[in-house]
Amino acid sequence: MTRKPAGRKRAVKARRPVAKAKAAPATTRRKTAKANHAAKKKNSATTFAGAAVGFAKDIRPMYTDTDIAHMRFFCDLSKRDDNQQHAQEILRRLKGEGGRIMPPPPARPWTKQQVALYQSWIDGGFQP
Repeated sequence: MTRKPAGRKRAVKARRPVAKAKAAPATTRRKTAKANHAAKKKNSATTFAGAAVGFAKDIRPMYTDTDIAHMRFFCDLSKRDDNQQHAQEILRRLKGEGGRIMPPPPARPWTKQQVALYQSWIDGGFQP
């Protein structure tokens, strides 16, 4: 019987145990989730992402000059008062409900975030 020559052994490094983060108790997680939901609900009517939504700084810049020109027969989209007066109809058209979606092709429709911002402006009381 022949023996194999002893080879080099690789040194095995000892691994440090990884400390696991302790999860919060279920009751704490529920309380936190409820508090977060309540805060979002409270703020959603007047704010969007923590800032008040205003026509001049948030809504007007979303309209293109083409949008404004094409909708002159209905209302002046560049004016806050016209937007306020026709807000529900504009919102329905932005969502594509009750008629063709606004703005019509080839323009891109507004994103869900933009529509939500417009909704937040309405819910916040049509801030200037």
